Amino acid sequence: MSGEIQCLNPKEVIHGYAPVNDDVLMHYVEIGSGRNGVAICCHGWPEAGYSWRAIMPRLAELGIRAIALDLRGFGLTKLPSEDLPDSFFSLENVCKDISTFIEYLKIEKCMMIGHDWGGAVVWSFATHYREKVSAVISLNTPYFPVNPEKDPSIAFDKMVKLARKELDIALKKKNNNNNISEEDIIFLEKYKPILRNRFNYQAYFAFDEAVEELNRNVKYSLSCIFRGGNPADKLKVKNVSTSNVTERGGFLVGFPENVPTSVMFTEEEFDHFVEVFKYNGFGPGLKWYRNVKNNYLYNKQVKDPFIMIPCLMITAGKDKVLTPDMTNHMKDFIPKLSTEHIPESSHWSPIDCKKEVVDIITNWFIRYHSEILLPFNYYVQRSKL
Repeated sequence: MSGEIQCLNPKEVIHGYAPVNDDVLMHYVEIGSGRNGVAICCHGWPEAGYSWRAIMPRLAELGIRAIALDLRGFGLTKLPSEDLPDSFFSLENVCKDISTFIEYLKIEKCMMIGHDWGGAVVWSFATHYREKVSAVISLNTPYFPVNPEKDPSIAFDKMVKLARKELDIALKKKNNNNNISEEDIIFLEKYKPILRNRFNYQAYFAFDEAVEELNRNVKYSLSCIFRGGNPADKLKVKNVSTSNVTERGGFLVGFPENVPTSVMFTEEEFDHFVEVFKYNGFGPGLKWYRNVKNNYLYNKQVKDPFIMIPCLMITAGKDKVLTPDMTNHMKDFIPKLSTEHIPESSHWSPIDCKKEVVDIITNWFIRYHSEILLPFNYYVQRSKL
């Protein structure tokens, strides 16, 4: 295996569609023989299976059958209609899709790899479908067992309610020459500690304005969102962060009028990604963020929070939302946890630091492959009886 990272050409891989649940037709791509097992790769927001284009060739070199999914609401996966309830995009429904997908391809045991929302998916899948998972790799997203005594939707719903008023004030201010009432000023000062949360952008995603804003020019929106850790990717923006989206009056407010393609992509790669993403647009993916209560209730069903299979957690030094310190508790619940850190990586680690991620996964798999493959080989042998 060479040190050079060879990315997948989407025209040179196997594409497929699998009927899963609720009339969803899941698009996927795959490469690799599978002699050393199967890996299911789950992307985050706002992405698609294409985000794994640098990781999959190495998995295939390791003898792994690598399968990248377009999760419901993303990429080329087909939905039954455009007007779907928020609950359609809950973790429970996504995990059911993956379970059905695995059965559809007659896979009994697999390694799960996830990033961002895909990380939340693989942790949930590993605790709800333990018999189907041989190992877990998560990039950026920590494992958080649910505290049955603390419903996170209570605090989140409060933040959404306050963010709605702050957004209304921001829009009113924009249309009134930056003038707002004394009452609005008092409100903003009073609730500033709650609203200036790094997850403020998620509250904004609860509003129709978010869909309208981001869908207005998909390529521009994705260009603003995908900025890597390389200094060449830095934009000249002032006071723009995930913590002040509703204060600014929108996710893209404050970004330059012209934003170049990130150095994480070639122009050809980015154009392909934009076209794939346009198929579903931003609307369905934003509904994932509106399931805090549903996801809490789903993961509350897990009686045993411990994960006993080999797991790898990769953190990113320049991720300002999923910060490395959020993983500090994980060894208490995962005895076979390996941790690796990439100081220069942004949130978009699978595409920002391709070589580092590939090398980490390779070394970890070589170290643990015998343990990961034991269950896989067992199921293969059993199926031949």
